[in-house]
Amino acid sequence: SSHPAFRWWWMGALAVVLAVLLLARDPKVFFYPALRFEDGRDIFAYYYSHGSPQEIFRFIVGYIPLLPNIVGYGLLRLPTQWIPYGFVAFSFLFSLFTYCLFFAPAYRYYIQSDLLRATVCLLFVLPPFFHYDLQFGLVYSIWNALLLLALILLLPAPSKEHQIPWFVLVSILLWSNPLSIVFAPIFLYRFFTDRSSRLVYALCLITSAAYQLFGVQHSQVTSGLGLATGLQKIWTAAALAGVLLVKQAYKAFLGSKIYLNSPAIAFYLFFLLIF
Repeated sequence: SSHPAFRWWWMGALAVVLAVLLLARDPKVFFYPALRFEDGRDIFAYYYSHGSPQEIFRFIVGYIPLLPNIVGYGLLRLPTQWIPYGFVAFSFLFSLFTYCLFFAPAYRYYIQSDLLRATVCLLFVLPPFFHYDLQFGLVYSIWNALLLLALILLLPAPSKEHQIPWFVLVSILLWSNPLSIVFAPIFLYRFFTDRSSRLVYALCLITSAAYQLFGVQHSQVTSGLGLATGLQKIWTAAALAGVLLVKQAYKAFLGSKIYLNSPAIAFYLFFLLIF
């Protein structure tokens, strides 16, 4: 091969750069964690008073976020004053691992240049519309779980002696985000094309289907959806998404303090300015 041997300290250096960039966005969120939103209400408060291990399969807003549930349940065993730091530290390290993974030499199959793959990793932490909840929030780690699952499935299943831990990890990620159903066609394709790993892909397909049947509450989503009602809900969802996008862009460009003190007319004028 014309490529130089991969040096693992490169990965460490990249992780340091990504960590600095993430922390520079809003360092107080990491060093002074506040258990905002669902982390405080749905994870900390719930598991503080519910200690049974079976509670990791509880529903939050219509689905089971298995990864946040497992981590939250485990971190509640810490002394109370350390729990907020445990939440933000796990979310931060999980984000960092996910964003660095594509730099690993196994992904040279897709992008041969190590420098270009490192650039892709940098783009994960440099979006124009940044919100720290995705990187420092435990419940919002389901989105990095989805990204991690996508990166894992870019590679074939490991050898048989490593397939059990691989399957456990994939199953936890599958049971953490309802949108993981999008990977079902990959499992089906690999089932027919990778004979050495056919069993594990069949199990992944079954696990994915089981989550959609038993881990996602569909009835409240699809009930009463005729054509007119469906179009109305799509329009409402699109409008809300647009409002959130404009607000996040406003916050990214002008900062949190101006964002929190701005009247509604400021968001409207900002929308007219950029569009």
